[in-house]
Amino acid sequence: MDSDKSESEGKGDEEKDSASSKEEKKDDTAKKYDDPTKDSKDDSGGPSFPDNASVAQAIAAVPKGTQRSNIDAETLGEPLNKPELYAPCKAGSQHFKLKVAVWNGKAVGIDVTTTNKALAECVKKQIQGIEWRDKVKSLNTVEYSM
Repeated sequence: MDSDKSESEGKGDEEKDSASSKEEKKDDTAKKYDDPTKDSKDDSGGPSFPDNASVAQAIAAVPKGTQRSNIDAETLGEPLNKPELYAPCKAGSQHFKLKVAVWNGKAVGIDVTTTNKALAECVKKQIQGIEWRDKVKSLNTVEYSM
């Protein structure tokens, strides 16, 4: 009788081992996709852009000979024309100029020209949060003034 009991206990252990093995595999799979150390920009199949890049740095990150897909300036400028985008920056009557490099619907290079450093940082942060509706794996630039 004891041998039956130990046999069933052994099966329970095997099931536990199997379940924990499945759990480990699941964790490994999740790690592949959720690894915070992996640069998410690499997933796009395009160049790797430095964080907080200028437009010149973004342009330099694109390998020579990369195919171009142009998006017209009006479409690229559309999200930049929304006053609510800049509201958190309290720009008021202050003026600034923007030049933004866009790759796959995201700003990958931003130049802000203004005399107010805090305004420049705030505007940059706001622009980094934009997602353009047209997503092409090509670098396009747009300029905007306020």
